[in-house]
Amino acid sequence: PRDPTTSSGIEFANDNADPQVTDLDQFVFSNKLLDGHLGALAAARSFGATVFRGSPLTLEQAWMTNATDPEEYAEWAMAQILRWNASGFPLHYWSIANEPGNTGFLPEPLTGAFLRDCVKALGPRIAAAGLTTGIVIPSEIYPDLAYTKLQTILADATARSYVAAVDYHLYGSTTDRANIKTLADSYSIPIWMG
Repeated sequence: PRDPTTSSGIEFANDNADPQVTDLDQFVFSNKLLDGHLGALAAARSFGATVFRGSPLTLEQAWMTNATDPEEYAEWAMAQILRWNASGFPLHYWSIANEPGNTGFLPEPLTGAFLRDCVKALGPRIAAAGLTTGIVIPSEIYPDLAYTKLQTILADATARSYVAAVDYHLYGSTTDRANIKTLADSYSIPIWMG
C-alpha cells in the first residue's frame, strides 16, 4: 500500500480491472481519507447526533476523472460505506458527490446520466449487503443544475427506486426551486437543503 501522507485518494489507482471484486489492500482509509473523521463523528454522537451521511467532495483524481464507469464508482463508494459501518458509524445516507457541477471540486462536471447510472450501480450493492443506506441526489451547487440532473435521474424508474431524498444547495438563482418541488412531489420524494 502507498503512503497516505504523500499521495491522495482512498483508491489512488484502480484496485483491479473488475469492479465486482474489491481488493481492499489497494485502499487507504487512514487520516483525513476516512478514519480521521471518526473522532468527529464520535463527538457528534455524544451531542445527540444519530444520523450520518457520506458525501464525497471529489472522485479519485488519478483515474476517475472522466467519470465514465459507474460500476467502478459503485465499488469505490461501497468500500467507504462498508468501512463506515465497520467503524461503528453506519451511514444512513450517501450522496453520489457533493456539488457534482462544481468544477472547483471536480475536474469536470458530472452529468445527470452519470449520476443516474451510479445510483443504478450502487443501489443494488447496498441492498445486497443488507444495508439501509439511502441515496440522496443530486446534492448540486445550484438549483438550475439540480433540476436538469433530477429530470434525467428520476425519469429512470430503477434509479428512482433507490433515491431516498432530493437535495441541492441554494447558491445562485433560485428560480428552479418550484420545478424541483413539483418533480420531487410527483414521486413522493422528500426535498432537503444540503
